[in-house]
Amino acid sequence: MNNVKKYCTFYLILLFSFYYSQQTEGLRIIKNKYASEFEKIENASESSIIQKLSKKQLNEFIVKKNAAISVLELKRNNEYLEELTRMKLYESTHKSDIPSVKKLDEKGEIVAEYSKGINQFKQEILDNFYAGTINADGKISCIVNFIIDKDGSIVEVKGVGDNEDFNKQAELAVYLSDGTWEPARIDGYTVRYRMRLPLTIQF
Repeated sequence: MNNVKKYCTFYLILLFSFYYSQQTEGLRIIKNKYASEFEKIENASESSIIQKLSKKQLNEFIVKKNAAISVLELKRNNEYLEELTRMKLYESTHKSDIPSVKKLDEKGEIVAEYSKGINQFKQEILDNFYAGTINADGKISCIVNFIIDKDGSIVEVKGVGDNEDFNKQAELAVYLSDGTWEPARIDGYTVRYRMRLPLTIQF
């Protein structure tokens, strides 16, 4: 399953240019915990011992390596999904009450900007998407709706589509983007903005 996303085609279209992304602490903890495990596997494949293996032994090693990575990806994804459930429960009981703060003496609308640029944001969605648990054939799609709050945080991320597993993975991919966003403003005041992110995958 490690290579599934290599065979997927994504069509990412940002219909609105308002957005800020911020990983929750829970997702960061999970990501960091597994990062060291993935690093151990990669380091093992770069050791001098590997260079002395026969072709057959090397092929067997690669199979074992890919299997270990797949197991780790699945475990990490399960923890991500548990955290996603917790996040949504929290959001449903803690509605945003962040006040607008006048930052600048300005007129008109200032759109939100991603710290790494919109193209990098799209790439992060692609990189963060885990297709290993999605049971589907052909093309499936969803619309990811979310809000950039007045403090620039991501809230109320919701994937809308026919495949619930796909919807959840799309939601996670948005939450896992690790850059920061400058929130949008109108006449100097920070404001909330809705975003729609169409996402399609071809198996």
